[in-house]
This record gives sequence, structure tokens and C-alpha cells, in this order.
Amino acid sequence: MLVSHRIDHENKVIITSFAPEEVTLKLFIEAYSNYREELKYLPDFQKYHELVDFRPITSINISASELTEFSKLTTTQDERVNITRLALMVDSTSAFTLAKVYETLRNFHPKSKKQVKVFREMDEALTWLNVEEEVMVNNPT
Repeated sequence: MLVSHRIDHENKVIITSFAPEEVTLKLFIEAYSNYREELKYLPDFQKYHELVDFRPITSINISASELTEFSKLTTTQDERVNITRLALMVDSTSAFTLAKVYETLRNFHPKSKKQVKVFREMDEALTWLNVEEEVMVNNPT
């Protein structure tokens, strides 16, 4: 799976983009694991928010149970000190539905240290990511 990352140091956001292709749970786990090993584990980036742009993906072949499995995996690997935000950019109806399910799974899991929200517009996502930390902790959405 071709994935690229761009670091916006000014706004403290890691922006991830996917190449156009069909994705499966295996590919998502592989991309997520590589991201954690190569980038997110670094101390400088643990407080950074994240934006993942899924819009180029051509199709998603993931079941609801696989999405739940992926949510559990990512929740257990959250940084335990910092609460961060994750904006998911989607454009198709099917991707939007899956992303909203993931948003719900992550936001209502008691051990989650990441606030997730789905967007169709980049400007809205970036605005949400740049909310002051005090506001963010007290109001997850």
C-alpha cells in the first residue's frame, strides 16, 4: 500500500495520504503498523494531531467485524498521556459510512486517547484539528 506522510510543524499535524487502490484490513494494518514504527512513536510527534486522507482510495473491502478489530488494535496502541485528534477525509458514501462507524467505535471506547471525526472538506478538518487543547479535552466533537 502506497502511503505518504507530510508533517505540518506549524500546526502540529501529521497528514497521511493513500494512493489510489483497493484496501483491505490487512493493508490498513500494514500501513498503520509502518506509520507507528517509522513516525508516530517519535517523541516529537506524539502530541501531533493527525489527518488521514482516504479520498484517493478506489474501494474499501472491510467488513464491520474487521473494522471493529482494527479499532481495538488502534485503541490499545494510543499514546496514554496525550489526547490527540484524528480527522478522516472521505468523499464516497461507502467510505463515509465506514469512517463514521470507526469514529463511533473510537470515541466511545473508554481507553481511547484519540478523538476521531469524519470530514468531507479539508478546511473543516484542519479547523477542527487546530482547536485549543483546553476546549478539545472538555468537548471531544
